Amino acid sequence: MQLDREKVRAVARLARLRVDDDEEALFSLQLTRFLDFTAELRELDTSAVQPFVHATEAANVFGADLPGQPLGSERALSGAPDRDGDKFRVPRVIEGS
Repeated sequence: MQLDREKVRAVARLARLRVDDDEEALFSLQLTRFLDFTAELRELDTSAVQPFVHATEAANVFGADLPGQPLGSERALSGAPDRDGDKFRVPRVIEGS
C-alpha cells in the first residue's frame, strides 16, 4: 500500500507534528514499507498458534503473600531522610495553606 505525502501530512497534522519536505518523503517510504510488512503478516496462517500474554515464558518469582509481623514505626522510618515523630516528613509540593 503506497502512502503518499498527502496522507503523511494528514497523519502528522493529527499527531500535531511538524514535518518538512524531506521528512515527508522519508516517512512516506518508511510507512509504506511498514504497511506492506503488516499486510504480509496478515497473510500468515496463525490458526494453530496459541494466544499468549507474555512474549517469554518467565514465571512469577514473587513469594506467597502471607501475613507477618508489622515493621513498627522505628524500623519503617529508620532510613527516612527526615521525619516528624512517627511520620515521614516530605517537602511541600503544593502552594497554599
